[in-house]
Parts: sequence; C-alpha cells; structure tokens
Amino acid sequence: MKKIILFLFLSIVSISFSSCMRNDDDIYLPIQNSGRISYDGAQFPLSYVVVTDMGEDRQGFYYDIQISESPFPRYGQGYTRALLYARLYQDRSVPFSGIYLAGGNTSHQIDVISYYEGVTMFNGAVDQFDFKLYDDQIKSGRMRIDQFETGIISLDFEFMDVDNYPVLGNYRGTFEYR
Repeated sequence: MKKIILFLFLSIVSISFSSCMRNDDDIYLPIQNSGRISYDGAQFPLSYVVVTDMGEDRQGFYYDIQISESPFPRYGQGYTRALLYARLYQDRSVPFSGIYLAGGNTSHQIDVISYYEGVTMFNGAVDQFDFKLYDDQIKSGRMRIDQFETGIISLDFEFMDVDNYPVLGNYRGTFEYR
C-alpha cells in the first residue's frame, strides 16, 4: 500500500511540474512586465513601453520610445509617476536591437532624451508634469535594447545629467508598437 501511495504522489508531482512550464502548443505563459527607474533619490517601477515608428529617411529609421509606470494613452487622459522619453535613430545597416548612444553620430543613436516625474498625459502627449529633466540637461548616456521575436523587449539605460546625477533603469516585458 505504501508503494502505491508513493507512486501516486510522484505521479502527481511530475504532472504538476511539467504542466507549469508550458502548454503542449509551445505557447509560454505571459511574463510579468517589470522594471525600475531612479533619479536623485527617487525610484519608481516601470511596467509599460510604447515604441512608435516616426518614419524614415535615406539612411535609417526614427522611433519614439516611452517607458512609464502606467499605460501611455493614445486617446484620453492618463497619469504616471515616471516617464522616460527618447527619440531613437537606427541606421538601415543594423538591426533594431543594439546599444543606442546619447550625443554622437553612430548607427544606433539617441537624438532626444527627457525624464519626467508626476506626468499627466492627454491624447498620447505629455500635458503637465511636476518635474522634467530636459534634453539639454542630459550630457551623456546609453540605452541597450534587445527585442525578441516573441514580442518581448529588454531595456537597460543609464544617463548622466549636467550635475553628474545618474538616471538609471531597466525594463523587461511586453511592449506596444504604434
């Protein structure tokens, strides 16, 4: 009788482990969007990314990227405690994934970068804010982007303001492409 109970227990355990990994159709369970941003002692969670195609020229492509705690509404009003905005340029000769540099002329570059706190958004744009670190107040930095075919994006970034305070952060999760 003890052997039967042990066999049943081991069977149940093995079934529960194999069913938690993935389903039979190779569709993985959704991941949890997670990230953090910090600046001058303030720290906020990040859980939402929007990448917007802003067009192209003969040499490459332009994208806007917004990384925030709350959804960035296309229509209507929204609020987020923290928002990082960047205008990215990608040369045609390289993939979207890569290390983007602020200032400088590279195949992956950041043309504009701004950091906000206490942001009210309206119809897809920043309407009001409690604090803003303007583009000309950020002297250097980089953003590493890894985009995966599964609709997942991974971001790591570090920027330095003119007073040598860092803006640091990361994000891993799904993103919205507009």
